[in-house]
Amino acid sequence: AGPHAPLTPDFGPPRMHPTAGATLVAARPPLVAFNLQLAAPATIADARAIAALIREHGEKGEQGLPGLRAIGVELQGEGGVAQVSTNVERPFELPLATVVRAVRAHAPVASAELVGLAPATAFDGFPQDVPMPGFDPARHLIENALG
Repeated sequence: AGPHAPLTPDFGPPRMHPTAGATLVAARPPLVAFNLQLAAPATIADARAIAALIREHGEKGEQGLPGLRAIGVELQGEGGVAQVSTNVERPFELPLATVVRAVRAHAPVASAELVGLAPATAFDGFPQDVPMPGFDPARHLIENALG
């Protein structure tokens, strides 16, 4: 089946309802939005270069982490802090500690930020010396937030 092959429903008739239409529902494993602020004197150029190296299929493929999307950004209003902003597509396979190690191989990390929720296993081996302001396991770990 090609990219435009018709979908067949898991249940219900294989045609649109004449007045209500149809609804498509899908699910995917969790995606973790995880950011690392670099310590001064790191620059936005450093953040971009690091992101290019560590993302899946990075510039030097041997350093790229599978299932990692990464970009370097400059945080406005933060005095020009350089950040490596990532999406971890497979957090059950790629712990956040591995992302921290990959970034630290190129620049010191000042702090980390989790945007949204993450599974507890994503924090296996997370380095204790990386502050994560605002992180609350009761609110930010999927298992606790949805419990």
